[in-house]
Amino acid sequence: CAPQAPFPVAIVHGTEDALAYYNGYGLEAPFLSIPQAIDAWVGKMGCEGFPSEEELPDRTADWTTVTAIRYEECDPGSAILHLRVNGGGHTWPGDTGPWGSFVGRVSRDIDATREILEFFQSVEGRS
Repeated sequence: CAPQAPFPVAIVHGTEDALAYYNGYGLEAPFLSIPQAIDAWVGKMGCEGFPSEEELPDRTADWTTVTAIRYEECDPGSAILHLRVNGGGHTWPGDTGPWGSFVGRVSRDIDATREILEFFQSVEGRS
C-alpha cells in the first residue's frame, strides 16, 4: 500500500468482534490488530504527535460505549478517525438491522455512517 497522495482514513471496530478480532487474528488468516493497523496508517499519512481521545456520550443501555480517537496532525488532506466500540461486536453502530447475538452487540450510541460522513467533510473543509 503506497498511496500517491494523503487521504482521510476512518476505522470503526468493536473490541468484542469475534470474527475480526480487535487484538489481531481472525477466522482463517492472521490479521493485524486494530492498533497495529492504525499505526501503519499513521506512518503512511505523515501523522505526528499523539491522538486526541474522546469518550462519546453513552446514550443507550446497550452495554457498549464509543471512544473517538483522532489523529489530526497529519499531511494536508489527511487525518485518521478511529471509532473504538467498546464491547461492540461485528456490527455497524447505529444500524437497527436484524443482527443475531452470534455477531455481538450493536452500539446504538452513535450512527457510524453519520460520524464518518462528518469526518470526511471536516477533512475536506481543511484542505
